Amino acid sequence: MKQIIAFFLVLSLLSSCIKKKDDCDITSQPITDNSIVTNSANFTYCEYAVFRQKKDLELYYTIGDCNNASINTEWTYTGQNNRVGQSNSSSSFIDYEFMTSGTICAQLMTESQSSEKACREIIVLRNNVWGETTNDFSGNATVQSITLTINGDVYSGFGNFNEWYKFDTTSWTWIEKSAIPNLVDFGAFGGFVINDFAYIIGNNSSVYKYTVSTDAWENIGTFPENVSTMLDLQDPSEYPNPVVGESVNGKGYFGVGRNGRFYEYDPGANTWTQKATYPETTVINKHIFPYQNRIYVGRYYYDVATDSWVTFNIDFSRDNFAPGFVQFGNLMYSSQNGETVTFDGSIVTVYDPNGPNKCSEVVSPIKVMAQGAVTGNFAIFPKLAIPSQGNTSAHIASNIVSYYVLQ
Repeated sequence: MKQIIAFFLVLSLLSSCIKKKDDCDITSQPITDNSIVTNSANFTYCEYAVFRQKKDLELYYTIGDCNNASINTEWTYTGQNNRVGQSNSSSSFIDYEFMTSGTICAQLMTESQSSEKACREIIVLRNNVWGETTNDFSGNATVQSITLTINGDVYSGFGNFNEWYKFDTTSWTWIEKSAIPNLVDFGAFGGFVINDFAYIIGNNSSVYKYTVSTDAWENIGTFPENVSTMLDLQDPSEYPNPVVGESVNGKGYFGVGRNGRFYEYDPGANTWTQKATYPETTVINKHIFPYQNRIYVGRYYYDVATDSWVTFNIDFSRDNFAPGFVQFGNLMYSSQNGETVTFDGSIVTVYDPNGPNKCSEVVSPIKVMAQGAVTGNFAIFPKLAIPSQGNTSAHIASNIVSYYVLQ
């Protein structure tokens, strides 16, 4: 999530150095703020727009007659940053990781003299930014997985593996949490959160409850059907069918897969009730998300109040939107055709919070992700799935983590 800008020292020798007893002027003309220049149109940067060792800012100056050719340049920055490199005989760049806006200053120095500082303001925009974290997901790669927000934190794992991780927004790394004990050949593809407890349903048809305070899983019963049969998990490694794991109004919902079977969970009674079957049996690569008492799956939504599936005028497929939908405030957010979009229950609209200065570094459209979760003003999408070459229905699992910054 860090802005990285590399600074290069450019030296133009307009006159030769002549040895004298007295130290000379550092420059034939004083450096000014305009001596710091950029290759871009201005000094405004998107969070994910500039990378380490990429030439972007330069200091231009000229040397007068002098007896000391050893001139150093000292760079400073007033905003929050990390200095990760420096000029030396083999490298002419200085790296900074800019995390906030601030002022960059450069000063020329010899053994006995220093110039005035030249300074320019750097604006780091962090609105409407998509990117990929430098730290991949720590678990195993799997196309289908479970990602949930529990008590304000993002957790992810399972899929084809018995593993569970929490995302640390301070270090931007994944912290391993407790897996379910004593399991072999386990997979779980759907889960939901009710009252800060996580519930998942495994392919062994057991239902497990996760408590954050104790970091422990508890087997609380058995699902009414054989989950592997209900979802038709013939090849879980590249399973393309949607698996619903969502909660609405204090109830959990699980199902669909290839056979469209669908159930509601009541945590108070710890019981399951079969609901209306999903109307399409060939559905693949569809996004799933709950919104306004509905659960959207591809081009249908489930109406909780009427226990019915309704055809919708938008197909929320991975071909149309990537990486997935998450909720900030009263709107759902995703991206389409390289633009951030919002969904208000009726239409999809291009989101433009910053006018002409907006940032819109969008994840490559060849990468898709069915599920993300929100922590603060960040949406985290662990384990992007990449379509297999020549096969649009199959995807290759990866541990690439995508994120979106709302503000």
